[in-house]
Amino acid sequence: MTSEHLKISVVTVCYNAAETIEETMLSVLNQTYPNIEYIIIDGGSTDGTVDIIKKYANRLAYWVSEPDKGIYDAMNKGIKVVTGEYVNFMNAGDSFFTSTTISDAVKQFDNYDFIGGIAAYRKRRKILYSFWKPVKTNYSFNDVCHGKIVNHQSSFIRKRILSDGYDLSYKIIADELLFINKIAIMGNSYKRINTIIALYDITGISNTKNIGLTVRNERMDFLKKNIPLSILKDYKMPLYKKILRKSWHIIEPLKSVVNRILIYRPSFILGD
Repeated sequence: MTSEHLKISVVTVCYNAAETIEETMLSVLNQTYPNIEYIIIDGGSTDGTVDIIKKYANRLAYWVSEPDKGIYDAMNKGIKVVTGEYVNFMNAGDSFFTSTTISDAVKQFDNYDFIGGIAAYRKRRKILYSFWKPVKTNYSFNDVCHGKIVNHQSSFIRKRILSDGYDLSYKIIADELLFINKIAIMGNSYKRINTIIALYDITGISNTKNIGLTVRNERMDFLKKNIPLSILKDYKMPLYKKILRKSWHIIEPLKSVVNRILIYRPSFILGD
C-alpha cells in the first residue's frame, strides 16, 4: 500500500473543552491529507462542547458523548471504533502543527509500527519551545526507565499494536507505558522523524500537585511488574533529577522555569 492510500485515524478525546475543542477539530479537518478518519470521544460534556462537535458532525466518521472513567478509558473507546492503518490521538487543547502535517509525516512511515515526531510545546496558545530529542531508533534501558519516548500527540501507532488498549490502572502515563511495553519490551519497530507533528498545550501541568512523584511511581510500578529484577537493578537516576528530588521544596516556586530548562530541554524558540 502506497503512503497516500494509508487510512489515518485521528482520535480526539475531550471533556468540557468548549474553549479549545474547535481549534483542535479544525486542525484535523483542515489537513490536506485525503484519507483521514476522524473520531471524537466526549466524556459527557455540559459546557457547550457537544454543540461545537455537532457543528462538524457531517465531517466526522464517528462521535459519542457519554460518561467515561478518564482519559485512557476514552482513548480505549476510540481504539475500538477506528478502522485506519495508523492511529493518532490529538486531544482537546492540542492541534496539528500545520495543515500539511499528516501528509508530510505519512511519506516517512516506511512500514514501521510506531512513528514518533516532534511536539512543540505551548501555554495558553503561545508557542514556547520544542521538546527536541536526537533521532534514535533504539532506546537504552535507562532511556526507557526515564520515559524518553515521544508523547502520543506526536505519534502514529499501527492499529494492531493498540488492540489491548491502555492499562486503566495507570492514571497519568498509561500512554508512555504502552510505548515502553510495545517498543522496548516486545520489540515492535519504531521510527523517529524530524517533523513537528503537534502543538501540545502544557497549560496547568506545572500546577498539578505531585505530578512528578505520581509519574515516577507509576513508571516504577510498571517496570517492576514487567522487567526482571536482575535488569531493573541497573536503573540509574540522572544526577540532575537526584538534585531536584532532594531540593524540590526550595525549587517549587520556580518549578515552571526549572521544567523548561532541565526537563523539557528546549532546543529552539519557535516564536509567539
